[in-house]
Amino acid sequence: MQKKITKLQAASALFIMLTAPVFADGGSGDHGVGRGSDGGDGSRSNPSSISGTNNHGTDKTYSTEGFIDLNNAFFKKFGTNDRTCATCHVPAEGWTITPKGIKERFERTEGKDPVFRLVDGANSPRADVSTVAKRRNAYSMLLNKANIRVGIGIPANAEFELVEADDPYGFASKTELSLFRRPMPTTNLKFISAVMWEGRETTLDPNSSDCIYGTTACFSPISLDLSTQANHATLGHAEALAALTDEERDEIVAFEMGLFTAQVKDKDAGNLTEDGAVGGPKN
Repeated sequence: MQKKITKLQAASALFIMLTAPVFADGGSGDHGVGRGSDGGDGSRSNPSSISGTNNHGTDKTYSTEGFIDLNNAFFKKFGTNDRTCATCHVPAEGWTITPKGIKERFERTEGKDPVFRLVDGANSPRADVSTVAKRRNAYSMLLNKANIRVGIGIPANAEFELVEADDPYGFASKTELSLFRRPMPTTNLKFISAVMWEGRETTLDPNSSDCIYGTTACFSPISLDLSTQANHATLGHAEALAALTDEERDEIVAFEMGLFTAQVKDKDAGNLTEDGAVGGPKN
């Protein structure tokens, strides 16, 4: 196939994906559990569920373990920049992040919350973050869109060539493009068939029975790809100096695979579990 010559301009060089659920409340403090958490037995450390307020009403998260284990490796710091998985996957924000939550964290910490890190939180890793005003400008994509910057080079087998990058933030190049997207929710993962927005953490396994019909394209178990993703995120987003152990990966994946989130109250329809309705994460 003949390669296409592509010029990436300001509007097209930055891939912005905004299709994550729009949840409103929460934050990284206290694991972002939110005020609607139900401890069940009165224990704040292991609530039986977590609730969040969103544009349509109220959602709730349930775990197949019977409680949300806030002592899980998902909530632990393994890197060098104070981040945990929950920094960008806030429980009360639909296990992702939202502009409202990010702005609240900025105002509360003057842009020093762990989510605000040059490695991927800023529009460019070279941005000046020496003052509050400069941090507000440097983290504008995160503040306004809840988008994290992912720096990825062009694959050697790409079917296009980059002849020029017009990046308004002065960083993107052939070596490292700046791709902006909102973190994927780490809930309802039992229903996914690929890992990451573009499937880059989805791997092939010729011995697998999970194949595209009529082809030899077969895929690894989702749990394996989630394990790899968790490790890559720790090394990259958390700037860890060492990889996660197999035990830490397994603990995180088991926690994520057990989470289910669904709407329980709608502003128009009301309570989605009343009058015989079977709304909510358990159903």
